[in-house]
Amino acid sequence: MLANNIKTRACIVGAGPVGMSVSLLLKKFGIDSVVLERAPGISPHPKAHVIMPRTMEIMRGIEEQLEQDVINAAPPREQWTSYRYCRHVLDLDPYGIHNHFNDGIQKEMDKFKEYSLSKVVHLSQNKFCRVLKDRLLQEKMMLTDNETKTRYSPLLFNHNFIDYEIGKEDHKIRVRAVDIKNSEIRNIQCKYLIGCEGVHSKIRESIGGELIGHLGISDFINIHFRSKQLGDAIKKKNVHAMLYFIYNTKIATILVNHSTEDGEFVLQTPYFPPIQQLEDVTDAEARRMVLSSINSDRNNGTFFSPDLEPPEITEIDEILGVGHWTMSACASDVMGDHMKNVYLAGDSAHSVPPAGGYGMNAGISDAHNLAFKIADAEHNSNTEGLKFYNKERGFINKLTAKYAKINFQKGENIVNKLNVDLGSFKSFSKTIYDSVPSIVSSTFGKSAVNFAQSTALKLSMQSHLIEEKKKYLEDYENGIALLFPNLEYSYSYPVDDEHEKRVERFLNENYDKRKYIPVNSTGSLLPLFSLWCPHEKQVFQSREYVYQYQNEEKKPYYFLFKFGKSSEDTKDIEWIEGDTTWVEKIMNSSQECLHIAHVLNTQDPASNDKDTSKVFEVQSTKLGLDSTRPGCVLVRPDGHIIAKGYC
Repeated sequence: MLANNIKTRACIVGAGPVGMSVSLLLKKFGIDSVVLERAPGISPHPKAHVIMPRTMEIMRGIEEQLEQDVINAAPPREQWTSYRYCRHVLDLDPYGIHNHFNDGIQKEMDKFKEYSLSKVVHLSQNKFCRVLKDRLLQEKMMLTDNETKTRYSPLLFNHNFIDYEIGKEDHKIRVRAVDIKNSEIRNIQCKYLIGCEGVHSKIRESIGGELIGHLGISDFINIHFRSKQLGDAIKKKNVHAMLYFIYNTKIATILVNHSTEDGEFVLQTPYFPPIQQLEDVTDAEARRMVLSSINSDRNNGTFFSPDLEPPEITEIDEILGVGHWTMSACASDVMGDHMKNVYLAGDSAHSVPPAGGYGMNAGISDAHNLAFKIADAEHNSNTEGLKFYNKERGFINKLTAKYAKINFQKGENIVNKLNVDLGSFKSFSKTIYDSVPSIVSSTFGKSAVNFAQSTALKLSMQSHLIEEKKKYLEDYENGIALLFPNLEYSYSYPVDDEHEKRVERFLNENYDKRKYIPVNSTGSLLPLFSLWCPHEKQVFQSREYVYQYQNEEKKPYYFLFKFGKSSEDTKDIEWIEGDTTWVEKIMNSSQECLHIAHVLNTQDPASNDKDTSKVFEVQSTKLGLDSTRPGCVLVRPDGHIIAKGYC
């Protein structure tokens, strides 16, 4: 039996993918944590579903097998590499198809090797969370209760966070939570409190945080359903896609294909409160909406010739859930209070449109940044890093919210090009409500909005407009991208205001470009390059070496990579760029937290078969250094560059 009083280093509120990632990242440095979750288990709703290469690299950094477990749980790549813009799911003559792997799956996957250790994966959030949960429930993750001496999981379901206070004398955080099953109060004493409990975060409110940006952009109904018949039909007709953007005379919606094999889908449909209400979507109405998105529109004979018309889908095995969510594009004005050791990560710190898959992935980058800073404070007594968590992740999350909104607007542009002005429905609904509030609950009010929507949809589907729409969608740039290598790998954590402006200008111009643009400035992620380390006697990728070495040592290290024949004396380094405060702090310390790696020197047994000067040229080019001089780069425990120079 778990005692009512628990002592741990970190208390994490929220067992979504971000909260569990924080716990796993801390554990790899030997830092225990407890994760509180008010739900009885992992949510069955799929929610997010794109796991970006950087997130997969973070999973790999925790443990290589964890990355493989995520890959093994995901559907085959050929089933999700496209977005289809169509009149219905089985449309054999769609408006357009955007294949994000248009050079072929293998060629596109090979491109990742230029900048990432890992590759993009399509896996529903609920299944991703199960993989993380299984990892947290492993024996090596278990904690020991000091009072009862019993072993228990760090993941506590059915525990609702109540509040916390900070001791006036010992400055320790005391968290109160209620065990929902038996109404007992659980007291958790910790040094760090991390809020990952979602957009309505109590912890954000406790530190005075406010979401800044665009709130309440649009409202959506989510219909989570299972139809094995639809999954089989998609395979038979070979109309695979991750997303189906559907516009016909009955409905304008998006279908998310979470699993063709399981027949698991989510229909995301805009709706217009206050006149339209969630309660209006009964099981029967949900089935009608689903079938309208799946089957051909038989009201307009101009759509299909008889040989193109797909079979009717009649079997919706189960409506698994109907929910509502309001889309926003905003970020918290604070990411934490380092004086209290209270921090935010994930949806507690930002809420963004789903276009581009930024939300969950940005949250896991929060977790990665924060966990390394906590580990640095615990093992190296370096608390300075935690002071910069707010500036670093706050800056990136503000930009992420902006770019996610732009991506959503791209989707709106497609809808408008298809002559479906969903914005007018929202305005029409608001006008009716503002003019005659009593009409909200009336059948007439709902019928008026539905009629306006239906009329606009039918007008947009006139045959003379079809070719115009197809021509617009032939251009890939008019669609929503799936991969954002520059936003994932070419950003920098700015060291001052001028640097911040340069980073923002670069990302404004390049965040959605398909081609990766290497960046090697202070604060950027260490570029990928191969290196031979004589001590380990093997070849590593640069960031892989950073992660693996720390995993073995269970301690965060700073890394000094030295290229060519260079002096052993670190005091002779000529720093040409960097954060001087950090350089002095690390290089003038006892250097117990500094690991020096001599890269590709003459002790490489394979050097007889290599032109090492060319190898140095590749590394130096990627780091912006002169390849004719022995160079070096100083790197943080999380893989970001502190400084570079010559030695």
